[in-house]
Amino acid sequence: MKTSLPALFLATAFAFAMSFSGVAHADLAYYLPFSSGGNASLSNLGTIGGNGTTTTVATLTPTASTDVPLVIGDSHSYNFPANAESSPRGGVVVLPGGNSTFRMNTTGDQMTISTWINWNGSANGTATSYIVSNMNASQNQGWAFGINSSGRLRIQNSVGTVTTAANATVLTTGSWNHVALRYTAGPGGVEPTFYINGELISRGGTGFFGGLGTASTQTTRLSTIDGTFFALNGKLDDFAMWDNTLSQAKARALYTTPTALYNSESINGYNAEVMNSLFTAYDALGSQTVGGLTWLYTTFDGTGYSLGDTYSVGDNNYIYLGGNGTSASGLIAGPNTGNATVTLGNGTFIVTNRAELGTGTLQLSGVNLQASANMTGSNALTNPTWQLAANSQISGNNSIQLGTHIGMDSDFSLTNTLAAGRELVLGAIGLSSNASTGVTMTLNSTNSITIINGVISNNGTGGSDSLASGLTITGSGGN
Repeated sequence: MKTSLPALFLATAFAFAMSFSGVAHADLAYYLPFSSGGNASLSNLGTIGGNGTTTTVATLTPTASTDVPLVIGDSHSYNFPANAESSPRGGVVVLPGGNSTFRMNTTGDQMTISTWINWNGSANGTATSYIVSNMNASQNQGWAFGINSSGRLRIQNSVGTVTTAANATVLTTGSWNHVALRYTAGPGGVEPTFYINGELISRGGTGFFGGLGTASTQTTRLSTIDGTFFALNGKLDDFAMWDNTLSQAKARALYTTPTALYNSESINGYNAEVMNSLFTAYDALGSQTVGGLTWLYTTFDGTGYSLGDTYSVGDNNYIYLGGNGTSASGLIAGPNTGNATVTLGNGTFIVTNRAELGTGTLQLSGVNLQASANMTGSNALTNPTWQLAANSQISGNNSIQLGTHIGMDSDFSLTNTLAAGRELVLGAIGLSSNASTGVTMTLNSTNSITIINGVISNNGTGGSDSLASGLTITGSGGN
């Protein structure tokens, strides 16, 4: 899709940016892509750091493989073989962090697990295959996340096991699939949620544990319990663990976003680390650039779609992460269409990346809009300065800083609302309303205004400035 976004990236006369440099890990404690620069790797890029280490069991050692899920676009996965004993053994990858991470024995302990898996089925036809665990051999300490012989996902601790329902979707063998688990510990039992390829899978039985489990003294490992038994018998790629519980929308998006972008635009590389950076951008009402796409926080009408969906409508790509129906929120992006020239009033400004001026709406979402004070001549911010159609809005996570003049000097009525909690910094001339038919500027009590040798004025015959009670105004100026 060629996406036109409801935000302006302005250069030359106007310049703004609010993005994240590098990838934010936030609560992403473990992230093993199994690849680095085209080579196999066991580096942990999560906040815990360190490297995974392989351990050989029954002459079986995890090894790198070039069989990978196409939607991720990396170079290597890791294969975890298993023998066919009654409790199939196989080698493991020991995760860094020792025996103090992810104990899950205290009320409120949280984790989210995400990985791509190519499972070969139960090694002996009846045994469970474990993906990640710190459970001991007696199964009276720790926890373990795996797959039973029927392909049903399961999570167990020392007091119980929760398994997906017998009539629900199961994990298939011989191909790459995505699985995820959300789990919060609690004394009265917890309600873990499972996902296969973005689908929330129903649980069998009550869906609850009997209570808090006993903490393990073992390190967390990929494949097996106790570092020895019930080995995976398959490959893992793009393994990630968060030490919080991602929202259900985010858990679904870990699959829907890379898959939708690959299927619709042949874009790959949206791995768990990239998705974590997008989640950070969403939470901050900000933006994140990934390759040729810049994703921006936005609100939209999500009618007909579900939380966690990634989809396109017209020229727009959406990741639906919050809200509902007509009040949905998420991220929006599209391909870079290069530079365009937009004329606003008497000023001509260069617009980079994406711009949309549609149906009287200029929406700046998660940006910092700035103009230098030395704009003169035909590009000066003077009458008419910044011309917005009726009922225009400035919304999102914005700080607006203008070195010369922000004006509503238009010959038509409009209402401009600065979203709650935002800052307006005015310099030189300041904020003015001079339209002959009236202009209204609405500022909420949670806004703050800083005036530098400027004024807030209304000179129009029918306009007004609505300054809410409690509004913070600092600097020199008046209303």
